[in-house]
Amino acid sequence: MVEGARLESVYRFIAYPGFESPSLRQDNKCKKATLGWLFAFVRLGVSVEKGHNVPRHVDGLLDIMDDAVNKAADALPHERLQGWQAALFPTGFSGMAKILVGAYREHAEPMRIVGGRTGREQVHFEAPPSSRVPAEMDALLDWFNARTEQDTLVQAALAHLWFETIHPFEDGNGRVGRVIIDLVLARDSGEASRLMRIRNACWKAVTITIASWNAPSTDRSM
Repeated sequence: MVEGARLESVYRFIAYPGFESPSLRQDNKCKKATLGWLFAFVRLGVSVEKGHNVPRHVDGLLDIMDDAVNKAADALPHERLQGWQAALFPTGFSGMAKILVGAYREHAEPMRIVGGRTGREQVHFEAPPSSRVPAEMDALLDWFNARTEQDTLVQAALAHLWFETIHPFEDGNGRVGRVIIDLVLARDSGEASRLMRIRNACWKAVTITIASWNAPSTDRSM
């Protein structure tokens, strides 16, 4: 178990100035929830106290980030990519919708990025049909694993753009695509890439946690 002083140092290291307000310091429940997120994202390797609950999909994201960085020199086959996506959806559901996990999409309907209000939607992008995904991913991974591009930043950018253009999974494409960037950068910078991403993830998680505790209560008994 990490000592209290170390917990405080981790807490303050990632926290923003708002954490120093007296009202927030008094909110022990909020602080414990926030620390739970920090433990998960920073991977301190400690036994988390009861109450520091981290969603399973967050654990999955941390696992694939670790895999990308720690095995950056390894090849990136289809099975590894599909395993990353499956780790993000351990229940087989995205929200309330059941999705295909651990495999490329197979649905007949178009894969589209849509924005706008209901009834006035605008299609911003339409990915290749599912029938073309296996061949498209073959081409991407053949190029990626050949490492013909010597510039790390160029390879990271091209790999990410190419992957997101194919949009091979029913869900999780954005997160998997960003982990591909981590893998490429880790070949040169190692832990530095992951630490930058973890710090950003911590800030996001902390912000969500604080917002949830500060939100006005709602009577849902109706």
